[in-house]
Amino acid sequence: MKIGDLPSLTVLGTGFFAPTYATIADVENARPREPELPKFPLVQGRNRRFTSLVTQMHMDACGQALEASGVAPASVRSIFASAGGELETAVAILDGIAASAQVSAARFVQSVHNTPSGIFSIATGNIEPSSTITAGEDSVAVALFEAALLIAETPSPVLVSFGDEAIPAIFRPRDTYGSLAAAFVLTAAPVSGKARLSLKLASKAATALPSDVAPSPIHAALALLRAIESAARGETSLVPLGALFQPAAPVRPAAPVRPAAPGFGHEIACEVSP
Repeated sequence: MKIGDLPSLTVLGTGFFAPTYATIADVENARPREPELPKFPLVQGRNRRFTSLVTQMHMDACGQALEASGVAPASVRSIFASAGGELETAVAILDGIAASAQVSAARFVQSVHNTPSGIFSIATGNIEPSSTITAGEDSVAVALFEAALLIAETPSPVLVSFGDEAIPAIFRPRDTYGSLAAAFVLTAAPVSGKARLSLKLASKAATALPSDVAPSPIHAALALLRAIESAARGETSLVPLGALFQPAAPVRPAAPVRPAAPGFGHEIACEVSP
């Protein structure tokens, strides 16, 4: 399926959480606050134990998006995207090994990249299809492409959540950025007063965001939230998302190579309109 053949998507609801920013407007105007932890009321009881910051942010943003959309948490398909995943949990496990040569079983269970997907499923009783994507700085592009494909096949709502925590100093990151999460509930049918998204091939362009947010591999999700707010004022925006991957060369050069799907290896953008 070509990019141009994908359906336009309606944004039923959105969510956002960042420890140091209360709103997208605060991000845009570089107005940080004192750090706060997510409340993530979507998850209750024992399911909250040992959850990392990135999982908590996912759940907080998802709860906001689902509440705004009116879609039942137990009935929505979901996609979770993160470039770094459970970094905080990985550090805690390594610290435990270094200190006592033991690994916390509870932390180990939540150390996998699809932890947010699992926690969401358990907390809400959701048994619908769920996938987890990691594609570095192209995670937003790949996850929205996946969402559009799912909705093209079955036009029921899809929850798409992006989340990454700041890279711990022990990893000596080249770029530093703040923790953040953003979530979207998308569907096929147009709804009056709701923004529409259309994926398009595009050249890569810089997105103007504060210096502590711009290096984030999922910063395009924030630009998308900002464009959705602009759509409510009647404005149309084009948001660069990243690239779809070109499939790797086969291990055996003599083997036949499957042609790349149209659009793979190219930068894509999202047109956001009223």
